[in-house]
Formats: sequence, C-alpha cells, structure tokens
Amino acid sequence: TQSTWEVSRTMASGFHFARDKPDDQLLGELGSAEKFADEAFAQFCTMIFSFLTQPKQAAATMEQIEAFADAQGVNQTAMKNVVRAWITFIQQAHRGKISLPHMQEDLGQIGLSEGKAATLLSQYKTNYTALARSATGRTFVVNELLDMEWKFGVTAGSSEARRVGSTFLQVKLTLDKGSRTEDVCLELSLPQFYDFIREMEKAKASLEVLS
Repeated sequence: TQSTWEVSRTMASGFHFARDKPDDQLLGELGSAEKFADEAFAQFCTMIFSFLTQPKQAAATMEQIEAFADAQGVNQTAMKNVVRAWITFIQQAHRGKISLPHMQEDLGQIGLSEGKAATLLSQYKTNYTALARSATGRTFVVNELLDMEWKFGVTAGSSEARRVGSTFLQVKLTLDKGSRTEDVCLELSLPQFYDFIREMEKAKASLEVLS
C-alpha cells in the first residue's frame, strides 16, 4: 500500500517518482527513448546503470554513450539530455524507494512500451543495491577541487641528455577534504599535462550529465 506522503505526491505530480509535476521537456526526453529498437534500448539501459553504479568508469561510459549516439543517428547534445533525464528518473525513483509496480505505471505514462519497461525494471532490480552503494560512496568520497595552480619550467640539466631543454609543468591542486583542505602537487611533461586536461574535461562532462 502507498504511504500518505506517496499518495499526496502522486496526486500532485501525476507520477510516483516526482514530488512536483515533471516539466514537459523532461517527459519528452524520457519518452524519446521509446524510439530506440528493443536491443538498442537494452544497451542504453546498461550504459545508464553503469554510469550510476561505476563512477570511476564514468569517462569510459560517456565515450560509449557518444558512440551509441552516433550509431543511432542522434545529436550528441540531444543524447546527453536524454541520458540526464533517465539518470534523474532512476535517482529520484531510487531515492523515493518507489516500488516496481509504481515505476511501471510511471514508465507507461512516459510512453515506454511494456517490453522496454520490463527491460529497464529488470536492470533496476539487478542494480538496486549497487545504486545505493554508489550513492553513499559518492557522498563520502568525492573531494571538491577548490583551486588549481600551475607554472611552466624548462629542464636545465638531467642524467638523460634528451630531457635537457624539455618543458614541464608543476601543478598544485587544492582539494576540500571536508574538515580540512589538502594540496596535491604534480610534475608533468607537456604531453602528460595535455592528457591530464583531457581527463579533466571528460570528468567535467560526466558531472554535467548529473547536474
């Protein structure tokens, strides 16, 4: 049976997963997943749950999502909006401890076929514990980057002749560790620095999906 709070929430929003009525854009982005073929939708669900339950692999999952968008002929920005919408749906359903039958009702209202709804619910059930573990880990493990400083240098002398005259960077990251801050210092070659920036951009893109 539904709790009084869940009944009132459903009456207010028309959906079990949301306290307030979801906006039309969110519902449209959720419903657009119905256009995927059944096999493609199953792959899409796998990537969504991988993104949510394996945050350390988020950059790799984003690359898979980009390849999936190309294969489906979907604009990258539009695909990221669809991914963000489904992440919102799953997180809110999980946070609200919505039952599978009520999730199924919501999926029907969104416009998913019974087959696609069954696919998503099966993966949700399989990943339920991992979702809880990941949410808890994200709460306690993520360290906010407060500041980043860097300066260039040129190697004046080295036991390796080929390194003399090469450019390097010294990078200092200031991290928020909760009750204190911590400085992490790195010394990177120019190629390593470019790799570092690329990884930061991937991480930024992954976080934007969740925001």
